[in-house]
Amino acid sequence: MHRTQARGIALTFVLLVIALLMVIVSTVAVQGLGSLRQAKVEEHSKQALFAAESGAADAIRNLVEDPTYPGPLPTTTMSGGAEYSAVVFNNFAGTAPTTASNNADVPAGTTYVLATGEFAGLTRRVGVLVSPGSATAFGLALGSGGEVRMGGSKTVRGSIKANQDIRLQGSSTIIPLRGSGRLLSSQDVRTQGSTRVDDAQDVRARGTVNSTPAIRGGLTIQSGDTTESTLPFIIDYTRTTNQLLAGEQGLVLPNPDQTVLFSAPNVVVHSTPPALPLDLNNQIHVFSVNQDFGSGDITGTGTIVVADGASLKFQGSQNLNANLIALRNSSQFPNSGNPTISFQGSTTVNGLIYAHEGIDVQGSFSLNGAMVAFRDGGAGIRTQGSTNITLDSSVFANVPGFESWALGFGGVGGIPAGAGPLSVVVWEAF
Repeated sequence: MHRTQARGIALTFVLLVIALLMVIVSTVAVQGLGSLRQAKVEEHSKQALFAAESGAADAIRNLVEDPTYPGPLPTTTMSGGAEYSAVVFNNFAGTAPTTASNNADVPAGTTYVLATGEFAGLTRRVGVLVSPGSATAFGLALGSGGEVRMGGSKTVRGSIKANQDIRLQGSSTIIPLRGSGRLLSSQDVRTQGSTRVDDAQDVRARGTVNSTPAIRGGLTIQSGDTTESTLPFIIDYTRTTNQLLAGEQGLVLPNPDQTVLFSAPNVVVHSTPPALPLDLNNQIHVFSVNQDFGSGDITGTGTIVVADGASLKFQGSQNLNANLIALRNSSQFPNSGNPTISFQGSTTVNGLIYAHEGIDVQGSFSLNGAMVAFRDGGAGIRTQGSTNITLDSSVFANVPGFESWALGFGGVGGIPAGAGPLSVVVWEAF
């Protein structure tokens, strides 16, 4: 082979390699641009959904203040450029079912809100069916004046808010319930392990959000947050109503009116240890000394209250259809006594768990209701083990003295108490 022929073959080979590389580079570039476009579309979709949820909340506020509100809610532009509007299919006074414009059924005695959010050319909708009934100003699954620390595998349906840190270790899944599934801290949010938050929900901290690995999902992951949603709970031992004073912002952490609670007609005061098993029998059982219950010690449905700074402990296997309350008396505020509630073993609770100091859970735990630890900077809420918590805000209406928190959703993004308390029957996004 002549030298010139060899050079020609080599040149041809080089040109082929260059052409192949150009094809590869072009393909990668196209794929990369496609991925960027897809990510942008997903982000814009989140913003549109967030706007639709805001529209639904605004329309429901109007219904609370005026149950005859016919809508529509005019187009409103949010600070980030997203827009929302809503139409209302008010059938509160109807005697027959009707149909919304998206073919959703609207039974007699209910109202359907169809909210639309738009951002950067993308549209999302939220449909909400509401009916008259008990709602709550405390729309959180867990609320703490101290920390919230949760270890092990956990699923929480609803939002978590704390005056101090929220620390999650292990697998964590936060699922929206009726449009709310956020992590909100007045200090830091720290997660270790797989943490999943819905794409339409926020993780916000006035301090820092520190996650290893990174939180999956989340509309906004925000350190240094300055919105009203992360303001500390208003914790006032003298305030037993869900009322903001002039100039106040945020949420009033529930604090029951003990006079109302202890004067309820179904109160049973135990001055000596009860015979076990104790049948709650739809009564409020009050103790003033520490109580320790084992497997099978509690039956029936009702409420257990430990007063005067006493503690309440459950050990072994428990299946409780009960509200569990641990309180200080007025002379013990803010930090005397030890009004705590603890669980060790396999536990299921349907009801409100409320302590003026702290709540500690060890072992498998399931709650359908709400959990509150009251004291600012107190022991807070701690769980260790497999945990499954689902918000049922109606539990506040079932305990005398908490009525003020059963009149309507309160706080930023919530529904103020008005002429017509509402409960959400269905909340769906599409």
